Amino acid sequence: MITKKNLIAIVLTTLFLSSFISIIGSTRSVSNVKYDPWADLNDDGDVDIYDAILFANAFGGEGTPLNKTELLYNVNDTYASLLSRIDSLNSSLTDRDARIAALEADVATLNGTLVGMDTILGDLESNYSSLLGRIDALENRVAHPITFNQTSTVYAATTVTYWTDMVNLQVSVNLHETSNLLIMFSAEAYDYIDSFNSGDMYVRALVDGSPVVPSNITLTHNIGVTGWAFLESHTHQTTLGSYSYDSYAMAVAPGSHTVKMQFAVSAGTGVCNDCTLTLIALPI
Repeated sequence: MITKKNLIAIVLTTLFLSSFISIIGSTRSVSNVKYDPWADLNDDGDVDIYDAILFANAFGGEGTPLNKTELLYNVNDTYASLLSRIDSLNSSLTDRDARIAALEADVATLNGTLVGMDTILGDLESNYSSLLGRIDALENRVAHPITFNQTSTVYAATTVTYWTDMVNLQVSVNLHETSNLLIMFSAEAYDYIDSFNSGDMYVRALVDGSPVVPSNITLTHNIGVTGWAFLESHTHQTTLGSYSYDSYAMAVAPGSHTVKMQFAVSAGTGVCNDCTLTLIALPI
């Protein structure tokens, strides 16, 4: 319902608008009116009839007035607060970047440490494997101690000048690991010569058919008699003497092996009584 007050406002507004339009039409091109953003109600950058219409539509409204100055201060304070928050965020981002850089440096250090630890672990694994091998060798040595074998014969003789086996002087051994062989031979021996000639008896040890060192050992040496009329120093051995000799073979591989003795003479008859062959295998 249109009240008398509203009717008067409408009439006045209409007259105002008519006059305002007339004035604008005659003065717009010649006046230099300063732009007032508070009068630009629709914020189009131009104070014109549209702003007047908005004003007319709002004419007669009542309420609590705004303190525009305070509003501006509040906006400024809000803007300043936002700027402060932005600065704080930028500072936080800077701190975060610094922390990330520090973490990346720590990660690089840890990676280097891990590489070093991998090297140490590799060495430990190698040492561990080496220790296991040594433990296995020790356990094997405990389970299979120094190997020993021995044989003997009462009598052996030869008249041939080439190598021939001594009867019953042969032993076998089963090595569980690479070993050095110590071969010990002893006998009561002589080279009997029934003429005026000299003669020698030789012995040697063989492992799996191959001579070991030292080889071609001269066990006895006899000098024949050149004549009973000559009073000269000479040796004409016709009785037994005790003799011994040691031979060896190095780094013999694991497995079964045969060790034996051979002998030969240059002349006469080589005789060995109570011969012994002793074998000791020493693991490396």
